[in-house]
Amino acid sequence: AGDELIGNTFRLITHPDDLTRDLERRQRMLDGELDRCRVEKRLLHKDGYWVWVELNAVVVRDALGAPLYFIAQFQDITERRRAEAALRESEARYERIAANVPGIVYQFVYLPDGSQHFTFVSEGARTLCGVAPEAILRDPSALFGLIHPEDRAGMHSSGQAAVTELRPWRWEGRLVLSTGEQRWVQAASRNARQPDGSVLADGLIMDITAPRTLEEQLRQSQKMEAVGQLAGGVAHDFNNILTAIAGFAEFLQDEFAPGDPRREDVGEILKGAHRAASLTAQLLAFSRKQVLRSEVLDLNQVVAQMTTMLRPLLGSSLHLVTLPAPRAVPVLADRTQLEQVIMNLAVNARDAMQGGGTLTIEIGISPAESGAPQRATLVVSDTGVGMSPEVVARVFEPFFTTKPPGQGSGLGLATVDGIVQQSGGTISVESRPGEGTSFTITLPVAPSQRPRPTTGELAVIRDVKEGEGSQPAGTVLIAEDEEAVRAIAQRLLVRAGYRVLTARHGADALRVLSEADATVDVLLSDVVMPEMGGVELAARAVEMIPGLPVVLMSGYTDKDLGPINEEGMVAGFISKPFTSETLLGTVKAAVRSGYIAS
Repeated sequence: AGDELIGNTFRLITHPDDLTRDLERRQRMLDGELDRCRVEKRLLHKDGYWVWVELNAVVVRDALGAPLYFIAQFQDITERRRAEAALRESEARYERIAANVPGIVYQFVYLPDGSQHFTFVSEGARTLCGVAPEAILRDPSALFGLIHPEDRAGMHSSGQAAVTELRPWRWEGRLVLSTGEQRWVQAASRNARQPDGSVLADGLIMDITAPRTLEEQLRQSQKMEAVGQLAGGVAHDFNNILTAIAGFAEFLQDEFAPGDPRREDVGEILKGAHRAASLTAQLLAFSRKQVLRSEVLDLNQVVAQMTTMLRPLLGSSLHLVTLPAPRAVPVLADRTQLEQVIMNLAVNARDAMQGGGTLTIEIGISPAESGAPQRATLVVSDTGVGMSPEVVARVFEPFFTTKPPGQGSGLGLATVDGIVQQSGGTISVESRPGEGTSFTITLPVAPSQRPRPTTGELAVIRDVKEGEGSQPAGTVLIAEDEEAVRAIAQRLLVRAGYRVLTARHGADALRVLSEADATVDVLLSDVVMPEMGGVELAARAVEMIPGLPVVLMSGYTDKDLGPINEEGMVAGFISKPFTSETLLGTVKAAVRSGYIAS
């Protein structure tokens, strides 16, 4: 009650934290600096707790201006202060959440007069797109101007449609930052009409560059796998066709005497077949379906032996630098394929340095990490024109090339990638326009000595030419589903003095083996055949005839052509299209030696 305050001073009921300020203000009013004041302060309730009040006070003076007394009005504002404190805490909590969300939290308003602007933008704008929130609040184009030109129309049209229909909005597109970096973002908002007719959009912009990149990599991987399957299948069929073309062309060529123009014409057919065979070899390398003749190689020696061939290839305007490792770098690889990798990278580097430059080939061994094997490294770098990020992203795609029409098939780097992957390695590229290009290849370090072939390895016979003297007698069973290839192989072997049995597929070959009236000395089988393929046929055949030498042939393979029984009776492998020398030499070696280790 009011009478309970009589006899008390404001000093006794004012909160200690507010007292100093009150005394200063009171003195200023007494000195005439202030006639009145309005202040919020805490007063002590009679029950012992503090309440917030709003104080409005004036000073009354006499005729001479001397202060006589104060007149004050108090209003309890405790509940209002509590509500304001709760609101401030809520706003602070909202700002903390908005600041910690990985993206941009925003509020955007569409006004009835057609104008629009941001009313809130979180600090995430600074992280995501490098623009201060204040700049976006002042001018929305600070954010909208970063949208990729190809994506702007779609963003605006979809956003406007969502506002008109008052439905949730979602959009994905690209931002191009001031640094030139490109980021994929996803924006989403909910739209609600306000009493004044405006539409308020509360939304979030998220950086989806990483998942988008992974998604693109997955699609690219699936596309490459599909193209690889197609390329392997085409190469298989095409190699059978080339085998027939080359084989019958050889027969025809033998019919003409040296100097006969017709012999030269047939020679051109053979040259075309060989060029086509090299193209299918590239397809097989890209699709990782070629058969590698692996051996332990020292990378230092391989590069050193290639320098005499690379120097004239590069020309006088280019400088070749080789940086070998301080010790041997053994890898298990196919020498021919590894040389092709280095050659392709060197040719690309030459083409990128038309005005001169330096090609550097560096060999090394990466330090062994905990639990991980050592990796050999082969780095091929040039000082050429470099590549843009868009080109780098597609550089290993088959048939992708930046060269003019007729100057590149687009299979070079796809072939390199396929060879490296099939050899158990990896390849990466770093390049920037005007700063050159660097390809880094890693391969598993191999033991210094290659073990005897075991499960999973194929003992491969090198091309063996016939020696002098007559061909040793023997019986060969040919299992081949392509009639033309079967006819060529049969004709070559019969002409060389062999007795030949033929079968159209694996099941047919087993029937011939069971009915044969003479010992079969060699099984010559295609790998890919209907009903029963060559690998299964070989396993069944050596069960019927223990020790039977088997020679496999194929235009490609995606199978493991390891030893087909415990004794490892694989005598050789012939790649299609084959020459007469390759076929006869391999069969001859198989007849003589049975199992032959490479």
